[in-house]
Amino acid sequence: MNQNRTGTVYAIVSNLLMVEINIPVINREICYILLPQEQKKLMAEVIKVQSGRCYVQVYENTRGVRVGDSVEFTGELLEVDLAP
Repeated sequence: MNQNRTGTVYAIVSNLLMVEINIPVINREICYILLPQEQKKLMAEVIKVQSGRCYVQVYENTRGVRVGDSVEFTGELLEVDLAP
């Protein structure tokens, strides 16, 4: 992951996070919310982009996420293999 592609959590509503960004991101892009206090990352997907902000849907329990936590954007879209 590119360390320069980051944002900051500024609001939390259950498993929906609002993230301040100063980089270009796209809908369906994968990102990770960094939880330094627990030394883990939560996987999420960008679901809406507005100027300077984006909304991300977290696919794991958001307990422990705090305003100010960092978010790493991968530049990759969510993909699933359906068949060999």
